[in-house]
Amino acid sequence: MDASDKAINTTQELFENPQVRNNLYILHNNYISLLNAIKQLQSNSVSLSVSLSLVDSVKEQLQTVMDASVIHPCVSNNRQKLQIDNTKKAALKNAKQISSQSYSSQSDFDL
Repeated sequence: MDASDKAINTTQELFENPQVRNNLYILHNNYISLLNAIKQLQSNSVSLSVSLSLVDSVKEQLQTVMDASVIHPCVSNNRQKLQIDNTKKAALKNAKQISSQSYSSQSDFDL
């Protein structure tokens, strides 16, 4: 049995574990909005106000997840808060970059 066969067998065993399936389900359901927001923020056509609205929306959704104690118990509240703050900062930085790119390209046409 080669390494890829072992990896496939291990993966199959893990997917048969109900706890692993449940954890994956929880992760997907609670964080899909974050993935969708990141995809939207990466678009050049998103205005600054929409970007900020997306960041606030994701922050509220993640706060709801934390308040519901759905997140895996081994993650501390302080770490969760830090991750949300870092996500918000990164999204805001991305939104500002998109906004500055849009503004600079618009100013080229104003000349």
